[in-house]
Amino acid sequence: MNKEEKKEYDRQYYLKNREKILARTEKYNKANRDLARKAALRYYNSHKEKVKEYQNSNPEIIKKCKQNYVATHKEEISKYGKEYSKNNRVKKNVQNKVYRAKKQGKIIIPIKCEKCGKTRKLEAHHYDYSKPLDVVYLCNSCHQKEHLNIEGAR
Repeated sequence: MNKEEKKEYDRQYYLKNREKILARTEKYNKANRDLARKAALRYYNSHKEKVKEYQNSNPEIIKKCKQNYVATHKEEISKYGKEYSKNNRVKKNVQNKVYRAKKQGKIIIPIKCEKCGKTRKLEAHHYDYSKPLDVVYLCNSCHQKEHLNIEGAR
């Protein structure tokens, strides 16, 4: 069997046994959550350009996948949110203060990211949680980079 025949055989096998394979994969991923996450992260890091290209060229598919995940993992997401709030009381209180200040008009959200200047959906970032209304507004990518810089310095 040459390479092309093997590829076609594997494809046909997958199509025929898709449900069984997906169930087995899900069972493994649940039992080995950390290993599965590390493997997914390794794949993403080694194929970052391909993944981003796919995501950019298929926004509707990505949106449906996210909606499907949220719909099928409501309990897990809710549990995570409650746990995060409980473990990060100070952060949550500061975030709530910023939210209320925005609603009352005490804080005005800029149009552009304060770091790169792009006009995207902006996120509030605190350099110091003891100063709750001292906030900078960053786009998601700059916000993530900022957190990586902060955590890398620790």
